[in-house]
Amino acid sequence: MTDIIELFEKQVFEIYSKENLIALQDNEYSFGGVNVLEMTSISRKFSHLDSSFNTMKNTWDIIICNSDLRYFTALLYLYRPFINNPFDEMVHYDGRTIFTYFQNMYDHRYSQFASICFEKLYNYCDRIGDLLANCHQDKFRDPKKIFFPLVVDKLKLDINIKNDTFFGEILTYRDNVYKGHNEIRKEVVHYHQFETNYRYDFTMNSTNKEEITKLWDFKYGLPEYFKEQLDRSNHLFLNTFNFLSK
Repeated sequence: MTDIIELFEKQVFEIYSKENLIALQDNEYSFGGVNVLEMTSISRKFSHLDSSFNTMKNTWDIIICNSDLRYFTALLYLYRPFINNPFDEMVHYDGRTIFTYFQNMYDHRYSQFASICFEKLYNYCDRIGDLLANCHQDKFRDPKKIFFPLVVDKLKLDINIKNDTFFGEILTYRDNVYKGHNEIRKEVVHYHQFETNYRYDFTMNSTNKEEITKLWDFKYGLPEYFKEQLDRSNHLFLNTFNFLSK
């Protein structure tokens, strides 16, 4: 059994290398010229003695969420060649083309991994939000209002912070990147899984080639989408590190 697991994990690591999927834990926790683990020491300097915020747990959770996102992105690459392609399954009936979806196991797993990636990306950003709030405790008294976008929005009201180069990059991420993937994440977590929405939209448009093409293109492109999100999440950490270290 261990041989099977090791062979599987070997495939995953080969995808890491082939697709250049970089995580914060790589290169002995070095990214962008900084030691990732030093974030614990930086954030601890801001913590009040009576703070319940655990700086070490926060740092490790950021690293782990980042690693998980990398892992499940690799699994998307691994399973993608075997998922259901609607343009290989369509049938012709009564002068119409009908796209069918007789889902196989690989397609199901692929969809599961997609939902997990959206969740992991949100978890990661949430921990960054916790970190930023902890380092500016005077601005955040209500723990129920500590969410990544709200934290960034509140910090940008401080003109000295807003004009900081590294915070500017964090703000750009919040405005241009976070909003897009979080909309899908909210749907996955609070309402319906990725696969559920895909199935429904597919069924409702089974004779509409244009809509099926859109659905398929997005689904097929998920590995590249999350590869980009992984890289952006790494730089979000780097900008946060540099911002707080100043």
